[in-house]
Amino acid sequence: MPNTQLPASLANFRRPRSIIDDTMEGIGSSRGPHISIRGGRFRLVDATGNETPVEEHHIDLIFIDANQHPARVYFEGEFVPGSDDPPVCFSDNGVGPSSQAIKPQAQTCAMCPRNVRGSATTFSGKSTTACDNRKKMAVIVPDDPAVNVYEFQIPPGSLSNLKAYGAWIKQQSSGVAGRAMDIADFVTRVAFDPDKQFVMTFIPTAFADDEVTLQKMQYIYENKLSDQAVGRTDVPIGAEVINRLAAPPIKPAAVAQATPQFQLPQRAPEANPLVEPAPKRTRGPNKPKPVEQAASPAAPFMANAAAHPPAPAAAQPNGAAGGDSPGEPDTSIPSFLRRSADAPPAPGPSPRFGVGAAPTPPAGIAADLKNVMDLPTRRG
Repeated sequence: MPNTQLPASLANFRRPRSIIDDTMEGIGSSRGPHISIRGGRFRLVDATGNETPVEEHHIDLIFIDANQHPARVYFEGEFVPGSDDPPVCFSDNGVGPSSQAIKPQAQTCAMCPRNVRGSATTFSGKSTTACDNRKKMAVIVPDDPAVNVYEFQIPPGSLSNLKAYGAWIKQQSSGVAGRAMDIADFVTRVAFDPDKQFVMTFIPTAFADDEVTLQKMQYIYENKLSDQAVGRTDVPIGAEVINRLAAPPIKPAAVAQATPQFQLPQRAPEANPLVEPAPKRTRGPNKPKPVEQAASPAAPFMANAAAHPPAPAAAQPNGAAGGDSPGEPDTSIPSFLRRSADAPPAPGPSPRFGVGAAPTPPAGIAADLKNVMDLPTRRG
């Protein structure tokens, strides 16, 4: 924005509180000033994220503080060169995942499966841990006019060189009784090993003995300005939070059991119009009369035969029951089936309900049925 000077109307307006402070609160803090080695190049990154590349392939630093605990960092997924994605889990406290970790992997670092050798492999195929073991240092840049404290993480491949450098320093004599040499006494040149990819080397180039540097370090120590850079203020996440995060998600079946179940009211069965309801049984001579029901075209076999008796046979002249010529009786019909035209039809038996045994027909009738239909009877 080329012009940030407020107009008079805004300059005279007073808000009850700072909106920008409320906006920034609760959305996380930036990493802070640090030295990046992304892509094999050194970059100075300030608190706002602005980067200043270092033209040389080395950088001169003064190590003023270090975290006594190892810094553990776990990135989820495959490594993407140039990515600035934060780790999902990290620890600077030496106990367990940080309370600021996005996705804690275990309750403590000692029991974490990501901290087991064999959980990952290096670029060269060697077995290693998926959780990187790094060293967090606080450094200042010589001749920097401002009090800038940078975080500097030493990656796993460079820890052996750093350890060798520290061992060499401890072997040197300061020449002052009771005063041992320290890494903060030197300006250290950090460079990339030309024979090993992403491996840094450490060598002393001068004493950090100028008055401005000594006053700056004294000010940093008194105000504890290096604590954040080395992660000294990091605290492990609580065990109850770890258990809650590690709890399996509620399955749909469990949710269904917890939800009240309701049943729809049962619907009464509908009467079938094609089926005649059974009549109620009564005692005494007054029995219910059968209900007359018209034959259904779709189901003629369910018509009530008792309500529709067969029509009487047509009258024949001279009392004939039906032969080849008028006046002659039809000898093919048995005598018990012949009926006179003037005789009324015999009343049918009263309808009965249920299954009953049929009466045995007389011997003469059985013989006549056999002669006419040539069919055996079940009781013959």
